[in-house]
Amino acid sequence: MYRTLINRLVSLRVYPRVNIHLSTPKLKQASSKNVQQTKSSDTNDEVKFDYVNNTGIILLNKPKTLNALSLSMIHQIYPKMKEWESDGKTKLVIMKSTTSKAFCAGGDIKALLARTSEGERLRREFFSEEYKLNHLIGNYRLPYIAIINGITMGGGCGISVHGPFRIATETTTIAMPETAIGLFPDVGGSHFLPRLPSNLGVFLGLTGYRLRGIDNVHAGIGTHFVSTNKLEEIERKLLEIPNVNHDSVKAFLNQHANVVRI
Repeated sequence: MYRTLINRLVSLRVYPRVNIHLSTPKLKQASSKNVQQTKSSDTNDEVKFDYVNNTGIILLNKPKTLNALSLSMIHQIYPKMKEWESDGKTKLVIMKSTTSKAFCAGGDIKALLARTSEGERLRREFFSEEYKLNHLIGNYRLPYIAIINGITMGGGCGISVHGPFRIATETTTIAMPETAIGLFPDVGGSHFLPRLPSNLGVFLGLTGYRLRGIDNVHAGIGTHFVSTNKLEEIERKLLEIPNVNHDSVKAFLNQHANVVRI
C-alpha cells in the first residue's frame, strides 16, 4: 500500500523520489547480551547506568512497555547526563536499551491520560522535562551515541535524533505516530523532520509511516548502520577508543560502520 502511495506521489511531483529502500533483508539476530553489564542489580530499575573506561552508559530498562519514556526516567537521565558533562573525566556517553525489541517506543501515554488534577500536573511537567532533556542532548558537549536498535518512535526519536551519532540496525523501526492521536510531531519533530531530504519529513509527519532498517540511514535519521550480529563488537570497541572526542568517535564509526552521511 505504501509503495503504491509513494509511487503516486512521485508521479505527481508532490513527493520527489529519494534514495531509500522500502524493504530491507533480515540479517541474523545477535545475542541480546550487553557488552558491558550494568553494575546495578535491581531489575526493577527503569533506567540503569554503567561507567566503563570514562564512558557513561545509559540503559533503558522497561522491556514490558518497550521502554516507554516516563517522568521518573527523565528525572534519572537528565541529572546523570549533566553530571557526566561537567565531571571532567567522562569522554563519551552512550544510550541504549536492555532489550533488542525496542530502543524507546515513545512517551508513557498511559500515565499521561489520567483524568485527575494530578494527571494534568503530570502532563505539564512531563512535556517540560522531556523537552529539557531533548535540548540537553542537542547541545551536549560530550560525544553522544544513541543505539537505536528496534522500535524507536515519538519520544524515542527525541532522545536520539538530536544527538550527533545514531546507530541503526536492520531491526530499527522509526516513526512519529503522534498525528494518529491528534498531536503534532513533538520532541523536536518540527525541527528535524523538515530537514530530511525531498519532503520525506513532511510525509512522515503527516502519515506516521514507519521507516525500517537501513532506510533510516538513507533518510538521514540514523547516521550509521550496523547489523545486529556486529553490534556487540562495535559497542566493545567504542569503549576502547583512545583520546575520545567528537572527531575520533566519528572517524571510528565511519571506519567500522556503514555510513551514508553525518
